[in-house]
Amino acid sequence: MADLSKLVTERVLAHLDKMRADMGADNVPYTMSVPLALILLGFVIFAVFQIVKSADEEPLTDAKGRRYKLVSIPGDGNCGFHAVAAGLNALQESGTEVAVDLDFSEGDIRKLLKKEAESAPGYYSEKLKEFGFEEAELEDFLKTTMEGGMDGHWLGAQFGEVELMMIARAMGLRIEMFVSEHNEVRCYQTHDFGKNSVGLLYSGSADRGHFDLLLEV
Repeated sequence: MADLSKLVTERVLAHLDKMRADMGADNVPYTMSVPLALILLGFVIFAVFQIVKSADEEPLTDAKGRRYKLVSIPGDGNCGFHAVAAGLNALQESGTEVAVDLDFSEGDIRKLLKKEAESAPGYYSEKLKEFGFEEAELEDFLKTTMEGGMDGHWLGAQFGEVELMMIARAMGLRIEMFVSEHNEVRCYQTHDFGKNSVGLLYSGSADRGHFDLLLEV
């Protein structure tokens, strides 16, 4: 933020010097001070917008040298589903074939997830136990799958990682989860069920956080 303030200040001062020179501003009338201030304020807002926009457009990199564009996802308690849907739509727009040809939404991902769980109940009952949900029943999982998320819970209200694994398997995807670390992104977990990849950038605590989308560029 300090660098941003410094850069904005430098741009504003340079622009003000030019305005003063153009106007012979040593004797600028008082009646012109308000319009001049408004013009200057408009320039400051524009300068900040341009700088922030440039920062947002700067690709993120990982340890393998891969470059990613960050796509912000709304934090409404369903960000994991929204991010996966946006990633699948981006794959289709790039001409990449995915398992199901849809204009994906958060609701579509939930329906596909439920269908996947029902297709292999024994397999996923065991997976729930592997992920530490010893007492969980598949019926409980299916019930929460179709419910909207809770604000602050990044994917579903309870299970989380199981849902991502199932989405990857159902769609034949590789879902990679990243965190931001030391000016780059680091992959901390992968569910690999295909060659097409969707990257998710996680921020927040283990049980309450947020996912944004990472598109490889």
